[in-house]
Amino acid sequence: MKPFLSSLPRPVAFAHRGGARAYPENTLYAFEKALNLHGMHVLELDVHSTKDGVLVVAHDDTVDRCTDAKGPIAGFTLRELKALNAAAKFPEAGRVEVPTLDEVLTAFPKARLNIELKHEGPEAQFIRALEPHAARVCVGSEHDAVAARLAELAPDMCRFYPAQAALQVAMGVWGAGPLEADPRYDVLEVPYEFGGEVVATKKFFDATAKLGVPVFVWVVDDENVMRSLITDGAAGVMTDLPAVLQKVVGG
Repeated sequence: MKPFLSSLPRPVAFAHRGGARAYPENTLYAFEKALNLHGMHVLELDVHSTKDGVLVVAHDDTVDRCTDAKGPIAGFTLRELKALNAAAKFPEAGRVEVPTLDEVLTAFPKARLNIELKHEGPEAQFIRALEPHAARVCVGSEHDAVAARLAELAPDMCRFYPAQAALQVAMGVWGAGPLEADPRYDVLEVPYEFGGEVVATKKFFDATAKLGVPVFVWVVDDENVMRSLITDGAAGVMTDLPAVLQKVVGG
């Protein structure tokens, strides 16, 4: 078992983007609240590249939704990006910067991090930045080609399944194919619902447990659903409301 997984409590409480409904997402402000106020076990975050090749923490490929500006992240230099207010939708937080990946790693040197690389290109740069922190990170991408490259570059890091590889496991659970684990990946991170149907069921957890693959479920903000997932066998829950998950798992 990878060090990231062996050191985790169960169930695992993830702050999705630091708590995207409660705080300005993917910011040092949100991450500090998630860890120190709500006792979350893992910070979930996303990484893009700036125009000048700096890895920054943001989910969308544009700044439109979360800042006071518009345009693609790849169209901003780091200096230009730092001039924006990443808490534009949360005035109570004041002015908050878009952080770099290095700033997050430095600000929270002991925090466990679940990090998605959102696009292809900087895989080697991404892994180099994380190598000194390998034991406390789980990495991956929704995109299968990116995830496969990360698996090649970082065989000792925990890695989560990308979309198509995860779908293959799900098809096995549903009886539409062989139920097999992909040795390139360690954990499944699945939505609670997909296409109007609940994915994260006891049947799903029981089947993946036979493969030795823990399942973390996103994004769940309802306390009763959280409790049901944990009872049914989810290894962890990702939430945009850390205060609610804190009530369920303690901390």
